[in-house]
Amino acid sequence: MLQPLTATTVLKPRGALVDHSARERETEQELEGTTMQTVKGMVQVFGTTYRVVRMTPGSYEVVRILDDERVGSFRLGPPMELRAQGIEMDLLRKIAKAAVQQAKTTWIGPLGPLVIT
Repeated sequence: MLQPLTATTVLKPRGALVDHSARERETEQELEGTTMQTVKGMVQVFGTTYRVVRMTPGSYEVVRILDDERVGSFRLGPPMELRAQGIEMDLLRKIAKAAVQQAKTTWIGPLGPLVIT
């Protein structure tokens, strides 16, 4: 009799079913303590599209889609911190502001003053 396939079962080459739940638990344990990146969305500033990636709670990396190049990062505050890499600080500030306004970040309260590092 055939067993139904579930999210935790796969077919081996000979057709036997294997439960991967133990393997999944090991993988989860290996990932604990590592940075989980989550793409929060895209924002467009001055005709260029940027990807906003959550690195840690309240900390985001900005990647230019055109060339898949990291252009900076920002951390929600207070105070809000910006780190530009290859672009003007003012442009990164506009990208971070657009990300917050378009709900591409996780809300953590008022931003407070801006700190440029």
